[in-house]
Amino acid sequence: MNGIEKITARLDEETQAEIDRLLQEARAQAAQIMARYQNQADAERAALAAKNEKAAAEREERLVSVAHMESRKVILAAKQEMVSRAFD
Repeated sequence: MNGIEKITARLDEETQAEIDRLLQEARAQAAQIMARYQNQADAERAALAAKNEKAAAEREERLVSVAHMESRKVILAAKQEMVSRAFD
């Protein structure tokens, strides 16, 4: 190998080393970004699940309340019917 070939070979090695270092840094940054957004997505998923559970519980309470009110209305209607029959 003559002088120029040695210089170009060394430059190629340095360039490849720099490329490898940059790729490693980029992969590390990508992994950090991915982890951060994954954590954010997990937190949002948990928050939405909690919100949905609360909403479902509230809806269930309302439905139970409506069912109780409807049953009281049916009982009242039956009592009114019995009172009406008693007067007849």
